[in-house]
Amino acid sequence: MVGPIQANNQIPASIRLRRPVFLFLFLFSFLLFAVLSLICSPMPMPSLTITAHAKINLALALGQPESARTSHAGFHPICTWIHAIGLCDTLHIERLKAGAHSSWQICWQADAPRKSTLDWPAQQDLAWRALGLLEAHAGRSLPTRIVIDKAIPTGSGLGGGSADAAATLVAVNRVWELGLDVQTLSEIGFGLGSDVPFFLDENDRSARFDATGCSLAPRPAIVEGFGQQLTRCARIPRPVLVLVPRFGCNTGEVYRAFDQEQSTPTPTPTTTTTPDDSLQPCTLGTAVPRSGLVHAMAQASEVVSDRLFNDLSQAACRVKPELGELMGRARALLGCPIHMSGSGSTLFAFPAAKGKGVSAVAQAVARDLPEVVPIQTQLLSP
Repeated sequence: MVGPIQANNQIPASIRLRRPVFLFLFLFSFLLFAVLSLICSPMPMPSLTITAHAKINLALALGQPESARTSHAGFHPICTWIHAIGLCDTLHIERLKAGAHSSWQICWQADAPRKSTLDWPAQQDLAWRALGLLEAHAGRSLPTRIVIDKAIPTGSGLGGGSADAAATLVAVNRVWELGLDVQTLSEIGFGLGSDVPFFLDENDRSARFDATGCSLAPRPAIVEGFGQQLTRCARIPRPVLVLVPRFGCNTGEVYRAFDQEQSTPTPTPTTTTTPDDSLQPCTLGTAVPRSGLVHAMAQASEVVSDRLFNDLSQAACRVKPELGELMGRARALLGCPIHMSGSGSTLFAFPAAKGKGVSAVAQAVARDLPEVVPIQTQLLSP
């Protein structure tokens, strides 16, 4: 008689030994596939978007050009009070793979106040040259894509090229992890132009990096010598009306006209061509005449429009007579002093109206002065 059959639920020993091997092979294959996927997949390269703010010269005093025996032969020592404003360019900086060729692209933003032809080669662009100087400092190639969306007009005295160069120095230093401090970047930037160090402020609280990028909004400064001496000042948050003419001023021509102005007596300008900046004539004799006035105004931490001046204003009006006429008409319309930034052609004013009144003033300028584009902006606050 056959007894009940008992089921044998035990797994053979040979199969029990193979199970860990199968599990190990499965995990190993999965990890190998994940590693190969990471290696073969293109990794996104570091990139950064950075805004570069324009500046205005609240006051600008010039000295005589240096003699041929000096390292700055032909250049003028300056003493100027500079403040950044809200108008800005936007730069997109992307690190490329090793062996790639750097590229440069520039275009106007849709709402740029004055769109001139952007026809200069990359080799003449300050942002592109800033990349080259960083490569020379690092002693190696730094393949980078530079895309500049411009809003700051060219040839306007607003420092757009210098601001873009400073932004490029900061961004490339960041995406390539060069570890250069602000002092070193300023020394590199000084080789590009005397305005570049102003835009590189080690205590700029806006120049902090996050997921979207950063903004260069330097503190105001008194800039002296040939641009290498900076004394940072307190910010003065205040609305300012910027007037951008539909023409620019060539910096070299303005400085040459200034030199001729000092060596050749000129008649007193008429009221239609006298800029507010030049009501006090510049008399050369010390290194930088009127530098004391610049210091006094900046240290007072307030903008008194009647006291602001620019030693290049008369020279710019000689180069561009229409600029002087425009300043006279703007003064009559706004009822306040009209000033010029840098070597021109941009003008600015501090109308008495505040809030919505400033908007109304800008609208009046757009209606009655079609030769300019009014920009309602502000001296940058912290």
